[in-house]
Amino acid sequence: MRHFIGPRYLDALAFLIASSVLFVTGVASAKPPLVPWVSKPVTSALLKSLSPKPLPIPTPKTNAPPCAEAKLALSVGVLQWSQNGGVALNFRNASSTTCLERGTPQVVATKSDERNVVAAAAPMPTFAEVANIAPGAADVVDLSAPLVCAANPGGSNQNLQIYHRIVITMPNGATRTLHGLTLNFPCGMSVTPFATPKPAVKYAVLPMTHLVPHIHLASSVSNGGTLVYSIELSNPLGRPVALTLCPAYIEHSSQGTKLEFQLNCMTVREIPAHQSVWYQMKMRDIAPGPVTVFWSLIAGPAPEARATVRVN
Repeated sequence: MRHFIGPRYLDALAFLIASSVLFVTGVASAKPPLVPWVSKPVTSALLKSLSPKPLPIPTPKTNAPPCAEAKLALSVGVLQWSQNGGVALNFRNASSTTCLERGTPQVVATKSDERNVVAAAAPMPTFAEVANIAPGAADVVDLSAPLVCAANPGGSNQNLQIYHRIVITMPNGATRTLHGLTLNFPCGMSVTPFATPKPAVKYAVLPMTHLVPHIHLASSVSNGGTLVYSIELSNPLGRPVALTLCPAYIEHSSQGTKLEFQLNCMTVREIPAHQSVWYQMKMRDIAPGPVTVFWSLIAGPAPEARATVRVN
């Protein structure tokens, strides 16, 4: 039995097939908009402008009540100063409440049948400050016994008396005695005020450090010389990343090429949330053979992308 297919059915079928071919072809051949590459070599001034700025350092709090002397656990540490035979005196807050210790203790090294050595008051170290001591935290006093000075330029400590004991008088008048030390004083002794280390400097996080790069390379390319490829910068955040500070990037290869340029920010001013922007890249001086390309933004701990291609 033969089935008759009318002209109208054939016309409709032909239209659907043509539409499907056009749709599939359009998807297969579609390419994301590509931001053209520009030659903007990185300069030291540019890098300085892109560097994260330090955040303001909070003012230390000094509003706690004075520390109870009996609640300060004393231990001896190593003094980190070069050519210095002193010690670090650590006063740990062994109580359950925050307290404050300020001022400079008096320190005297004593030895039977020898003269006492009195520590001179030294200024506050530049890396320290007066601040409340939280439970478990400590104030540090540096007891400095320099080995080198005008009177002892060679740093010799031979034929000097060894002191094993020091007496510490706290600002409130209480005293502590430490035994078992090994100190000599070719250049005298000094002591710093009670202080805590200043907090480490923190830097603002640049939004561009969150951008994730992906390298798009063909499996192989012809002709050595300049390798043209694409970088897809993806924004995983739920907010746009502004390119007000136009990022710089570094690209290098397994062949030893290393280049630093700035992105082309003339048309794209931000990368929307959960979207990507594609950038054209050019890497010069590529020789035939396999080459691995590495790419990352110059923005602190930015992620690095890599891909390998064979140049024929």
